[in-house]
Amino acid sequence: MIEEYWGLQFNPFQNVISDRWYYESPMHEETLSRLYYVIEQRQKCGLLTGESGGGKSLLFEILSRQAKRAQRQVALIDTFGMEGDELLWKILGELGLGNHSTRSRGEQWRRLSDHLHGATSSRQQVVLLFDHLTHADDSCRTIAERLLHLPACTKGWVTVIVSCSPSQLPILPEGILSQIDLKIILDPLDAYHTAEYVSQAIKKAGSARSLFANPTMHHLHEETQGIPRRINRLCHLALVGAIEAKAQSVDPDVFLSSSKELVVGSSTRPVL
Repeated sequence: MIEEYWGLQFNPFQNVISDRWYYESPMHEETLSRLYYVIEQRQKCGLLTGESGGGKSLLFEILSRQAKRAQRQVALIDTFGMEGDELLWKILGELGLGNHSTRSRGEQWRRLSDHLHGATSSRQQVVLLFDHLTHADDSCRTIAERLLHLPACTKGWVTVIVSCSPSQLPILPEGILSQIDLKIILDPLDAYHTAEYVSQAIKKAGSARSLFANPTMHHLHEETQGIPRRINRLCHLALVGAIEAKAQSVDPDVFLSSSKELVVGSSTRPVL
């Protein structure tokens, strides 16, 4: 419906993790640069934090590809909802060590430790990226702690980077927090880059014109606080609302009417 009405090749506001939708704002560019610094300097542990929906998972995807191109071994794992045993065999699988899901935890640890020891001996850096670690079982955080104390990690040949939202930081155990070499904050988009984010998404989807009236951008940033996932949801809803109103663009009236349909999660801002 959106594609046909607005003359688009595809929906420009899909909440999917794909660099097809990556908007390299100065905030995202700086954050990615800092993440790669942690790897290049062979630091033990980095922490990526920022509001939920801000693009942390997408940055991890891009970082993973960059590190692989530089001939590093990389395991990128979304730990959301995982338990420790699953995390261990996921790490082994990502590092190309086969399926060890039927082995005991002790056997999996020995296999992983031997591999990391071999990487250290051959001076081959291993990068472990754990997304949503605070949404995993406690046993997953225990595994991350243990990894940070392995000889391969203490000698600089294993780098662990974890991500979580600021509100979830207290869930991280002291055994991880005390090992963090660099805390990296992904800031939301400001008003200007919120408008640029929307404009770029529409152009990528095949439209040569703006679908949102300029005054709407102020309301968009105010309602979403510059969080890309929230921007996507509200823009999608606004485009649908404009179709129902048979409008040629999303004006402030259509936009504000659409924003009221979102679930309000606090007394000040809607949680999108």
